[in-house]
Amino acid sequence: MTKTQFEYDNIIKMLNYLNLQGDARRLMLDLWSLIQVFDDAEDGSKIDKEELDRALWAAFVSLPTNELFVANRSALGGIISVQIFKWRAANQVEKDGKADEKSFIWRAGYFDILMYVFALVYGKDIASKSASDVMGRYIETFDDYKKEFKL
Repeated sequence: MTKTQFEYDNIIKMLNYLNLQGDARRLMLDLWSLIQVFDDAEDGSKIDKEELDRALWAAFVSLPTNELFVANRSALGGIISVQIFKWRAANQVEKDGKADEKSFIWRAGYFDILMYVFALVYGKDIASKSASDVMGRYIETFDDYKKEFKL
């Protein structure tokens, strides 16, 4: 099993735990696939065929037909654009040798989107009560990040 498949399987387990189904689940899996391909391309990592196939399907078939995405396109577009800026900022400071606690947080943009989608599905009250649990699902640890960038 590749690292990418292992991470994808963990995202599926997390979505199961959060009970995100249907369009919400598909949206988060599609975004994960796209993020991974773009991140691997940025890092110069090898992109396996299965990962590329998932991302192509997500971009051109699944996302454009996802009713949750279409109905909330403006808000999701705003949130996703901010996450792209944060990801770019993290990549830049990492390349400049200035990675730190802030850049670690910037990389966690997927979970900001996840929190918003969770709120769309379950409403403000449940999202508020569950926020620490949802955000606590973030997979990467700061210790791992420190090792990767020798902090």
